[in-house]
Amino acid sequence: MAYPYYPTLPVYGRAFYGTTTVDPSFPEHHWPLEHTRHRIGDATHAIGEFFTGGDVLLDPASDIRETTKKFYIDVELPGLRSREALHVKWTNPRTLFVHARIERPKIAEIDELVKAEDKTPKPEHAVHHLLHERRVGKFARSFYFEAEVDTETMVADMSGGLLSIVVEKKPHEQKPAKSVEVNHSET
Repeated sequence: MAYPYYPTLPVYGRAFYGTTTVDPSFPEHHWPLEHTRHRIGDATHAIGEFFTGGDVLLDPASDIRETTKKFYIDVELPGLRSREALHVKWTNPRTLFVHARIERPKIAEIDELVKAEDKTPKPEHAVHHLLHERRVGKFARSFYFEAEVDTETMVADMSGGLLSIVVEKKPHEQKPAKSVEVNHSET
């Protein structure tokens, strides 16, 4: 059964990171213009980076796959160098939050210029970016599961700039139908 899309509204104001709602639509259900929506979101982030100087939360590119028993989430975080720069946590029983900080690698030549003891004048800007295409900064994304999931058995693995997360679904219990007795009072 396909569920209609209802945007989740945060109780305490708008969240500053993207939330992807993962509905239990196995095996095949795709919303119209889904890829177009993501491209518009990327363009919006690029405009935000221009006006704010780049200190905004970015949505990392993600893939979500589903089987009858598990969700598979892949989050692209190329350039993530340390374990301390990545945080994955459950904010509630159905929402998984991923936060990371990716920085440009340091240039060894700059460190040598700083360490030099001579009195030669140093350029004001030691690095000139000829091409600036990579997305760096703070990345955050939450995944809201409309199906019940097992938060205790989740597995996360980081390899080659790709964070792979496996979340197991909880078995769905079909409860028997129950009659409800209605009280009737005459007035």
